[in-house]
Amino acid sequence: MRDSPDENLNTRSTASTLIPLMCDHTFLCFLELWNLILAQVDSVQTYLQTKGVTLDMSLKKIGTLLLFLTEERNDIVNKAINFGVEKCQELGIEMGNQKRRRRRKLLPGESATDSNLTELEELRRSMFECLDRFVEELQKRTSGMKKILDTFQVIQSKFLMNAPDEEILPAAQKLNLVYDDFDGEQVFLEVKRLRRHIRATETKIEAATSWTTKEMLQFITTWDFNESVPNLCLILQYFLTICVSVASCERSFSKLKLIKNYLRSTMSEQRLNSLAILSIEKKSASTLDFDVVIDTFASLKARKHNLKI
Repeated sequence: MRDSPDENLNTRSTASTLIPLMCDHTFLCFLELWNLILAQVDSVQTYLQTKGVTLDMSLKKIGTLLLFLTEERNDIVNKAINFGVEKCQELGIEMGNQKRRRRRKLLPGESATDSNLTELEELRRSMFECLDRFVEELQKRTSGMKKILDTFQVIQSKFLMNAPDEEILPAAQKLNLVYDDFDGEQVFLEVKRLRRHIRATETKIEAATSWTTKEMLQFITTWDFNESVPNLCLILQYFLTICVSVASCERSFSKLKLIKNYLRSTMSEQRLNSLAILSIEKKSASTLDFDVVIDTFASLKARKHNLKI
């Protein structure tokens, strides 16, 4: 059999090393485990990069991922183990005679965490540890988002529509500790006024309670209530401008890397920024009429003037 043109000695050597490691029951089980987890993570990550997503919307999406990892915890591990068993039977991989890993020598008074465990039980324990660690790290990284939501509690639709009067003023004052731009008494009066506006437009309270902050601001703008609730409008705008992800920044830097190569190392910063904007906004730039742009540029830079005699 003739060798493939893409094969060489290095690829064969690498493949011969990887195949025994991949033909292993533990590897196949963990392969399916992360396949189930990362499929859900990918959908959440894609959602966080969509245009117009806000902090409260993204936190709800991450909350669904946490519910999946906690509620489906046993099912995920069972599916991964069953997948590994089925693949071992299908490929003829032995499961019982695998070599045991060398154990770390225990210190005096230290007990082994896997004592009297079978290989399958040890594998299950390792999978649960991975899931628990993943959930713990995810909760740690979302704690900052929850803190921001708690700071902007006064504009969260559920709190805004249902909170008693004695809770509204402390929530407004808590926001004022961060920004120092709002009068708590004025915010309290505007919350009461906004509730009356919503009832006057015959909007159902249940529907308004489920609004996102973006939908709340759109309602105020549509009905032209900006002048009656100026502080709430400003607070909503502050909240909606908070960055949810850094995907756009990363895309900008990756695009900049393509533009500023070693042939353009002496390019000025102003021209580099202009080229980066043109490359990032390619769709908008493709619709421009060059004749109009040239005429506009020429009129701004023209030094000749018609002299009337």
